[in-house]
Amino acid sequence: MYPRIGWLASTDAAVMDKVALLKNYTTICSSRPSEILAQIALQNRSKIVSHLRNLLLENKSYLKSFVHSNSDQLKWIEPEGGSFAFVELVNGQSAAEYTTLLMEEGGVAVMPGDLFEGASETR
Repeated sequence: MYPRIGWLASTDAAVMDKVALLKNYTTICSSRPSEILAQIALQNRSKIVSHLRNLLLENKSYLKSFVHSNSDQLKWIEPEGGSFAFVELVNGQSAAEYTTLLMEEGGVAVMPGDLFEGASETR
């Protein structure tokens, strides 16, 4: 199991009470090495966020190019923010088959939409 460091903010006192009780039940505090690593990450947050943002924009550019060059099979509404993009397969092929093909032939790991809860409700 990987240690997790995180923060929670809420105006709901009942939620905060439940979270505090759970935290006290599971652990009073994180391990010292985890706390030090979290502190280092916070001190370098601008560099980390900048690197991740650049990586995200580069990958989005690759995806955009791929969707446009395969417009007979794919369509999407380009995301304005965030790190998720939903691409629609419009050629009648199964999404599971298509994503398997992408992985086997292109080394690209994507998830078919039917793995997302409520995906069939959006149609």
